[in-house]
Amino acid sequence: MLPLCPGLRPGEAQARADANDAMSANTILGTTATLDITEGGCTNGNVASTGEVVLGVVTDNAGVFTFDCNQLPCPAATIVFAIDMADNFSDSSAFRIESFTAPAGSTLNSISMDLTTIRVDSDPGAGVTNVADDGMFDFRTAVAGDVNRGLASTVQTGASTGGAAISTTTAGGGLQPTLQVNFTGFDPGDTLFFGVDTDEVGPIAGPTDMGGEFGTGFTVGQQSTILGLQVQVDVNGITFTDRLVFQNNNRSTQTLTFALDNGTGFGIRTRKSIQVNSICNNFLGLNLGPYNVTAKSFAMFGCPVATGGPPRLIRVDNFSCTCP
Repeated sequence: MLPLCPGLRPGEAQARADANDAMSANTILGTTATLDITEGGCTNGNVASTGEVVLGVVTDNAGVFTFDCNQLPCPAATIVFAIDMADNFSDSSAFRIESFTAPAGSTLNSISMDLTTIRVDSDPGAGVTNVADDGMFDFRTAVAGDVNRGLASTVQTGASTGGAAISTTTAGGGLQPTLQVNFTGFDPGDTLFFGVDTDEVGPIAGPTDMGGEFGTGFTVGQQSTILGLQVQVDVNGITFTDRLVFQNNNRSTQTLTFALDNGTGFGIRTRKSIQVNSICNNFLGLNLGPYNVTAKSFAMFGCPVATGGPPRLIRVDNFSCTCP
């Protein structure tokens, strides 16, 4: 049996390299052996079902493990999120979920936004530098000289909604740096955009062209955005967090891609055949050996990647692989 490599990660090339590292950590009759990690044209990059490294999906059914090299492990969800100031909401920021791609049956449960320390102001002339400033979602009813837009009044749906809707939010009244929006029926293929007033994120000159203010790296005059708005999404109870990236003065975006837990694991089978000599070369005049000896082992790494470890050796009861 091969020892597990602690760095095993579910990716084709890396998994093959990790398997070879595990093999190379051992010797067979004092000789170091290596695996053929060549990638082929079959599913998961397998060369053939008889390859020395075969990747696939492992399903655990009450301790009965099934390995299938024809399935793709660790299905992923991808969400493209953007904030832009175009012609949609002239008095509040347009928050967009431009695309949601995931396996059938997946649901986007919520998305939260965090404006904490979105920028650092620097005014050398006034002797003030590196002053943290939090952006705020503004849910006040009416403030002189300010346009306040509650989230519910500005919800709009995209081209392929499929019934997606905002159900509730954690937003209270007043100013606050974070906002969570919960969804009902937000399925793969749905899109959505909505507006909510934000304060303390526009450039010094005024509230126009402030879409880029939400992304890391934006600078204007004596003001710099150093972090960017943090977005956290919940799909099927799995959360993933990232920060928006500045694209231009009107737009900041982020593509969030992460593995989902579908009850399976990332599987890898290693098999090596070597030739060994017999203890005695002949018996009663008959030549003995050399003999070909084959050993194999299976390892499993759970999905999603962030919570699926550590990898472990398993005994596979059913092996399925139609790759020729």
